[in-house]
Amino acid sequence: MERLDDAVDILVFQNYFSPSRHAIFEELGKTKKLLVIYMQSASDEGRRWAEEQPVHYSARRVPTRQYAKMVFPAGKLDLPARAEVAVLVDNNPTNIAMLLFAPAVRRIAQRTYLWVEHIPDPSKGRGKLLYQTLTSRALLRLAGAAASWSAMSDRYLRGLGFAGPIRRIPQVVPPPPADAPTLRPVTTLTRFGYLGSSVPRKNVAALRTAMNAVVAADPARGGQLHLAGYDVPDLAAHEQAHGYVSGVGLEAFFDAIDVLVLPSVIDPWGLVVNEALVRGRLAIVSKFCGSAEIVEQIDPALVCGLSPEEIGAALTHALSLSLEQVAMRLAKARALMTGFTVERAAAAFAQL
Repeated sequence: MERLDDAVDILVFQNYFSPSRHAIFEELGKTKKLLVIYMQSASDEGRRWAEEQPVHYSARRVPTRQYAKMVFPAGKLDLPARAEVAVLVDNNPTNIAMLLFAPAVRRIAQRTYLWVEHIPDPSKGRGKLLYQTLTSRALLRLAGAAASWSAMSDRYLRGLGFAGPIRRIPQVVPPPPADAPTLRPVTTLTRFGYLGSSVPRKNVAALRTAMNAVVAADPARGGQLHLAGYDVPDLAAHEQAHGYVSGVGLEAFFDAIDVLVLPSVIDPWGLVVNEALVRGRLAIVSKFCGSAEIVEQIDPALVCGLSPEEIGAALTHALSLSLEQVAMRLAKARALMTGFTVERAAAAFAQL
């Protein structure tokens, strides 16, 4: 890796590499001198994607060790001599390391932000919530300003009593690859899909129960549920399993559905919603997902509660929409997603 000189425009800390952040950083690196420091590898957090090498920015990984799901420094932090802006990251596994690094980062940075990824989350245990609150507050004191990715993160910050400035960095995903097959156009909404893990927090069991009830109530109307991201046993007649999907398989999954459903008990955002919307699919999300702020603007009835009955009501509403009503919502989604592009996210970083 090429060696940096004595200054960068932007220094960003991240827990680990992700394709969506990589796309932002590549765009940002076209106009700003950017260094990204990772504290873990993607595989440390169970991620299955390949880590791409940067072209327009520089990246390095600081040596760390993990104990009890917390990350601690295990080597020297090699910082540039100066940074116009430093962006610390507020992430539970790496917050101890971030607190230890923050004083050195502040010495070389003209301005320091904390990129807050937390949301109000009553599902966390008391001990974890206390740890999160204490470390978030300590990092906010060291940074003085925050970068947030959603209205839910804004509420988390205000709930901590943070009165400093908050700048929004939109949550974005890269567009489909140029060689991706063209997906069929959506006209009516009969094919629903879930993409993600099977952990209880994702509330997939409630979605499947809801879909069973909707299909049973009106078999003639139809209705399918496509499940991807994990192995699904005991499929119903109206269900189809796709397993883990990526690349061509990911595009095939979105080609098979009309509506992406994310019924999570709690979810800081849900980038799969962005992936659906940029591909001309609509989305149903629970009101406890950060991405509900997008979906609510498309159709408030597509934002639901957590029970099978509440999810079922959103499914039934989608099934009832006419061709014209579907087209109107798809047009709203296209317009909204112009504010959730890689270019918009890179510009938000540049404006820090």
